[in-house]
Amino acid sequence: MKVRSWAAAPIMRLAASIFILGIGTGLVLVGLPLLVLKEYSTGFGLGLVIALRILPNFLLGPSVGGIIDSRDPLRVAVIASVASAAFTVLVPLTTALWQLCLLALALGLTSMFTGPARMALRSWLIPEGREMDGNGAIVTAERVPDVLGPAMVGPLLLMGSLDWLFFMGGLLTVLACVPLLGLGSFPRQPTASRESPTKAAEVSGLRRLIGRLFTDNARSLAEVVRMDGTLTALTITGFTYVFALGVGRIFLSEYSIKHFPSIDGALGYLMAAMAFGGVIGGIAAPRLKRVHPCWLYFAGNILEGVCWLMLPFVPSFAVASALMVLAGVLESAATVVFFAEVQIRLPASFGGRYYAMLLPLTDACMLLGSVVGGAVVLAGLPWAALVICVAMAAPIIMLGRLFLNPTTLPIAHTPQEQAN
Repeated sequence: MKVRSWAAAPIMRLAASIFILGIGTGLVLVGLPLLVLKEYSTGFGLGLVIALRILPNFLLGPSVGGIIDSRDPLRVAVIASVASAAFTVLVPLTTALWQLCLLALALGLTSMFTGPARMALRSWLIPEGREMDGNGAIVTAERVPDVLGPAMVGPLLLMGSLDWLFFMGGLLTVLACVPLLGLGSFPRQPTASRESPTKAAEVSGLRRLIGRLFTDNARSLAEVVRMDGTLTALTITGFTYVFALGVGRIFLSEYSIKHFPSIDGALGYLMAAMAFGGVIGGIAAPRLKRVHPCWLYFAGNILEGVCWLMLPFVPSFAVASALMVLAGVLESAATVVFFAEVQIRLPASFGGRYYAMLLPLTDACMLLGSVVGGAVVLAGLPWAALVICVAMAAPIIMLGRLFLNPTTLPIAHTPQEQAN
């Protein structure tokens, strides 16, 4: 009876909504680069479209949490999902690159709310004592679509045209709202009084926006991470890895079309292979207890860079898929180490601020990587693969001393506490 009650619990409905949304998003993320390359045959245009989809989260992401907290997150999730679905089904109807760019920007704006609003529902829907079960269900609901979504691309393309990816993606985005219906309304978080800012204050705020995102975030982040050399190295290589990943997205789109034109959905299968490897790496990394985590991080990043470097020269799709599985294993294992080591070395009182500063700067690196990737693929896929490899491996090698001989003591105090 308890199992049946838990299976029907609201948190499982939230997990189902996240799962359905994840599959729809996966179809769109594969469909966008295929559409750009098919209709406009331009790597630069692809980089621009992907960059515009990332741009809203980079510029406005830090303020989204406050907007969601000040409103009913369930209502925000539903409205944003319906808007996202409407923009998605319009994508195949575009006739010019600028129209596609506008829709990519609109999709970026809605995606800022569809996922975070659902995540904000956790504290209301997970019953006391079920925190591990609830969050475990959510994590599973997030990871499985990374494999299923791209893998569905091939069969959908065999059944119909590229347009089907967007129509199916829009339909799934709407269907993701169904499990949320009937959960009721959720109270707003208390917020500070909202006084209407003057026009001068608004202009001044806009003028300071870029400064806050770049200069202030970078300065504050540097102040935190300088307390531990290995933490500094982890943060720096985190940025360079995300840059390489941005280049890799463009590379993989171009690579799948040029090397495997006869395989429908080749891009989706390669992305699914990497996601499958990620599942394996996430499970395996905690079990490698005989290997120091920092050594695993050091080796994982370098070997993943080598995997990307080999891709343009592999003889078959099967070998390419195997390399992507291996790259996914290495990427996921390194990611597990990154978050574990940051948690150990970062003062607990700095956790929220660290990630609040880290995420916008990470989005900036992804944005830059997408733009650079669109230009680099014009020089040839081997050169693009070399850029990815260098961005992943070179910073790790340069900072190798801090990984091969890491600092051993976690930071126990904040800078203010140390000063006292």
